[in-house]
Amino acid sequence: MKRIAFIINPISGNGTQADEITYELLQTYFSNKDYEVRRQIIERKGGTSELVQQAIDWNADIVVACGGDGTINEVARHLVETNMTLGIIPRGSGNGLASHLKIPKHIGDCLHIIKNGLSISIDTAMAGDIRFFSNCGIGFPAELIHQYELIPQRKLSGYFKAGMASLKSISNAQELRIRCNGQEVFSRHLFISNSNRMGYNMTLGPAASLRDGLLDVQIIPYRTLLGFGVFGMASLIRKGHLLRKVSNVLSANIEIEGSHPLQIQADGEFHVLEQSKITIINQPASLRVLVLNENKIP
Repeated sequence: MKRIAFIINPISGNGTQADEITYELLQTYFSNKDYEVRRQIIERKGGTSELVQQAIDWNADIVVACGGDGTINEVARHLVETNMTLGIIPRGSGNGLASHLKIPKHIGDCLHIIKNGLSISIDTAMAGDIRFFSNCGIGFPAELIHQYELIPQRKLSGYFKAGMASLKSISNAQELRIRCNGQEVFSRHLFISNSNRMGYNMTLGPAASLRDGLLDVQIIPYRTLLGFGVFGMASLIRKGHLLRKVSNVLSANIEIEGSHPLQIQADGEFHVLEQSKITIINQPASLRVLVLNENKIP
């Protein structure tokens, strides 16, 4: 008998998932004869880890994260290098990882994947001691998320407001020493992609793969409003990586050093670190996740 634990964030996205994903609905997909199902609601900030640990102690075969990229990150980080498989029901505003994995937002379609889908291995990554699955960034990308977190309503328009509030970081961000593939460069801003999607189907690393053992490193050299404006417009049409001044590098690990403690974003969450130097590494094939069609996942 297969055990499935559903962990639901009731406030992600439009906030209707707790009412929609009922035991009655789950029983129509997962019969009591073949499955044991647990349905748990995240009731407070920081409660996700406790629920995942309960699922681990219960010896769940599949742990399903129902929420946005933040919720998926909180659940998935505990499943890395285990024999448990991650299921995803994307209910956030952005849903970057789910988009890369071709997982739709419709709950019924997601339950079909959880029941009948294929389990594949994907790469994960660490920025110091912070786990991420889709992307991380330093400089302007980190400040953008910092400002976005201050906006009550998480919508696409919030990113434009956050972007305007982050303009000061273009010239004020600290200089970074970046080492990868035996080379050393300096820049104030960089973005590292493990997957090829951010929220709202946007991308800065369209060629990034969750299965190649490498990270797509994008070093952004611009220090003026005009330069970043051009980069931003190009990125909106998925062409930012083609700009002549932007450096794109594939690497399994990256060393980053600043003059004072770093601030980063990882999977859309802002972090203030205690250290001024970190290593970002790819951990190949370290997480099992359910998808519909393995051949469609880069």
